[in-house]
Amino acid sequence: MAARKKYDFTDVYKNFITADKADGINEGEEQGEEKGEVLIQRSYYLTPELVKAITLKTADSSLNKSAVVREALKVYLADILEKMEKEGQK
Repeated sequence: MAARKKYDFTDVYKNFITADKADGINEGEEQGEEKGEVLIQRSYYLTPELVKAITLKTADSSLNKSAVVREALKVYLADILEKMEKEGQK
């Protein structure tokens, strides 16, 4: 039986870090939907099912994973965002 290749954590890490660079996005910067939109980096815990759903959504659209999550949050928080916008205009 042939020897199995040892799992290389370094390669996995490099692929993880450089995944967005293949999409033309440099590490630490991302363009918002509108020019001049400020994006703040955060991290949250997600279930494996949500991660899979986000990945599948990216395959069906031209959005990256961050954009998919932002769009989902905008839909979910639409009522609160609307209230915030109204209060900001007063």
